[in-house]
Amino acid sequence: MPNEWVLILRDGELVKAGIGLACFKSPFESVATFPSKLVKVDVYTQQVTKEMQGVQVSSHIEWTVDRNAPLKAFKNLDLSSGSHDTANETLRAMASAIVRNQVANSTIDHIIKNRQALREQIMTEMKEVVAGWGVHIATIEVTDVKILSSSLFKDLQSKFREENVKKATLEKLVVANSIGFEQLERNLETRKRDLNSELVSLKATNEQALKEASRQVEQFRQQCAIELIQTDRQHQEKILERQNNLKVSLKNLEYQLATEKAEVDKQCTMEKSQRQIKEQD
Repeated sequence: MPNEWVLILRDGELVKAGIGLACFKSPFESVATFPSKLVKVDVYTQQVTKEMQGVQVSSHIEWTVDRNAPLKAFKNLDLSSGSHDTANETLRAMASAIVRNQVANSTIDHIIKNRQALREQIMTEMKEVVAGWGVHIATIEVTDVKILSSSLFKDLQSKFREENVKKATLEKLVVANSIGFEQLERNLETRKRDLNSELVSLKATNEQALKEASRQVEQFRQQCAIELIQTDRQHQEKILERQNNLKVSLKNLEYQLATEKAEVDKQCTMEKSQRQIKEQD
C-alpha cells in the first residue's frame, strides 16, 4: 500500500524499509507493515490544582513514525498488528501524566492564562521521553481548560467580569486623561503661539518707539548744536562790536589828546613869543 510502512527483516534485523516499498524477499526474510499516516490522539486529563480545585485539560497529540527509525517504532509501539491503538494509548497515558504533574503544581489562574506554556512543557517532556522510540511528535495543542466545580467557575466568571469592568473603567480613565493631556497640550501650544505673536508685536512696537526716541534725540542734538552755533555767533558779534566800540573810543581819545596837545603847543608858542617880545622891549 502506498500509505504503509514496509519493513524487510532478517533475523530481527532491518534489511530494507520504506513507505509503499515494493521488492522481492528471500525465504529467510519476513515483512512487517503498518500505517504511515499522521495520527491524532485526543487526551482528556482531570487533576486538582494547588488550591485543590478540579480541572479538566483537553489536548491532542499529532504524531507519526520517524522516517529515520521505523524499526524502533515497530518494536517499541507494538505496530505488528498494523494498528496504532497500543501506541496511541501509550502516548495518551504519557501526555496525561505530564499534564497531571503540571496541573498539580499550578494554580487555576496560571493554567487558564498560560496554555502556551503548558503546551510547550508537554511537548518538551514528550520529546525527551519518546527519544529513541522511533516516534516523531508533529504537534501538541491544549484545546480547552474546564473547571469542574460549577460554583467555582461562576465565581471565577464573576471575578473575571469584575476585572473586565475595572479594566474597562481604567481604560476609559486612561483615554480621558489622554484626551485631557492632548487638549492641554493644544491649549499650551495655542497660548504659546499667542504669546509669541504678542512678543513679536511688542518687539516691533518697542523697536518703533526706540527709533522714534532716537530720532527725537538726534533732532534735539542737532537743535542744541544749532543753538550753540547761534549763541557762539551772537557772542562773537558782541565781542566784535565791543572791540569796534573800544577802537572808536580809543581813536576819539587819541584825537582829543592830539587836539589838547596842539592847543598846549599853541599856547606855549604864544607865551614864548610874548616873552621874546617883552625881552626885546
